[in-house]
Amino acid sequence: MGTTGIFAVFTDRATTGTNTVTSGSRPKAADLQIATTGSTYSDCQTFSEDLATGLITISDAQPLSKQIKNVCLRNVGASELTVTMKAVDLVDAEAGCTGDEAASGDATCGTGAGELSDLVAVNTNKIDCVTGAFGPTEGAWLSVLGGTGSMAIGTVAPGSQACVRIELTYAPLNTTATQQLRAQSDTATWRFAFDGATA
Repeated sequence: MGTTGIFAVFTDRATTGTNTVTSGSRPKAADLQIATTGSTYSDCQTFSEDLATGLITISDAQPLSKQIKNVCLRNVGASELTVTMKAVDLVDAEAGCTGDEAASGDATCGTGAGELSDLVAVNTNKIDCVTGAFGPTEGAWLSVLGGTGSMAIGTVAPGSQACVRIELTYAPLNTTATQQLRAQSDTATWRFAFDGATA
């Protein structure tokens, strides 16, 4: 008589229940908000992604007409932002043909594109919202800011705010009488844009 051995391999498995990993939400790397100010440069009002209204309104501007406004910027993103300011949607338009505008050589007097933004000087400073210390002054013509130019505001850390002073002057002393005559009865409209970029 012979016997036959059993050579089959037997296995068994023990398992756990379903395991789960869910990543938490994180703020955007770059998320810049803006607010108008109250009675002081650091009196920040309600922050939002964009302002519904403009900052600057000057009617019947004459040489050296000036207006100063302040805004607050808040970085609610995860990264430090380097902020710049420019003018977007800039439109220069002739609103009329008055005085010696045509005689001064304004070929588009009363119609078409105006010359006003070439005579509007924009200066800005970043202000420390706590100490009131002014950063360096940046300056440019509105027409340059509406083109390829921009002005450096500085850096804003995550969770921090920056106060920004904007000074606009029409026809400052470094403009000529002829330029001022050509730019009379013109209108310029634009929006200020603050761009925050990560390093």
